[in-house]
Amino acid sequence: MALVEQGRGTDTTHVLLALNYVCLCVSFGLIVSDLCGLPYWYGRRVHPPITPDGHLQFLSEHIMRCKYSSDSRWLDLPWVVVYLFNVLLVQALYTWVRLNMVMQMQNAHFTGSRGVRLHPLLHVGFAVFLGISLLGLLIVVEFDHDYIPADMTDKASAIAWVDRSRTHFFGVVMLIGGYFVLHLPMIYVYTLRVFSAHDYTCMCNGPVVDSARRASRPAMIRRGLYIGSESVYFLLLCLFAILVMIGFNAGAVTTEYVLLLAFLCVAFMDLLVSYRLLQWYRM
Repeated sequence: MALVEQGRGTDTTHVLLALNYVCLCVSFGLIVSDLCGLPYWYGRRVHPPITPDGHLQFLSEHIMRCKYSSDSRWLDLPWVVVYLFNVLLVQALYTWVRLNMVMQMQNAHFTGSRGVRLHPLLHVGFAVFLGISLLGLLIVVEFDHDYIPADMTDKASAIAWVDRSRTHFFGVVMLIGGYFVLHLPMIYVYTLRVFSAHDYTCMCNGPVVDSARRASRPAMIRRGLYIGSESVYFLLLCLFAILVMIGFNAGAVTTEYVLLLAFLCVAFMDLLVSYRLLQWYRM
């Protein structure tokens, strides 16, 4: 089959995307490590940290510490995360485009109930929630989760405070909710509208044999991992929202870190799927 090949090697695009993924993980690690230090006004905050010092804090708390750190080397770190996340969304778009290209290539050889192309609303919805996710992170970083000094240059004892936590909360909802929703059409196409490379080759070349069935198991595992990572992400998202609403902050903080790991797992699956498609198809 002319459309299918193996052993193409790693292309520059996936090397850069993998490097961006590593940089994003390292940046998250630096933010939560408290290497940023504390702002000069931290000891006079209107509200103390959610959990006692020495314990886990909300990610928003760590972002705020870095944004206003007394050490200027760390001030831009939260915005570095925004740029890296932007590339992560480009990675999701890259995977989405490849999935649709493979679907149309396969349907050029077969006809049936799977159809040839997706409804335009799926593409529109994907693009909208891609933008919502990025906008959500911008709001999360720009608008802090707690009171901050209205004038950062005023180092006097009497400080006027400003609260933008409501806007921050909406940013969190947009970020984690948007990232979940934009992956729904991706999983739909990958699991229901695209044949695995082994299944596709067997359908082109003749009856399915036992060796082909065994070879298709890794494809089934990858699809299961993709669905599983998205499902775990959704369950943690719901749990985090419930814990925040009932005011169980200690549980919410812990859940947020596990949710971050699930988020990174979903992003890794995007990278894995697009790389696998590249290995099999000329596009």
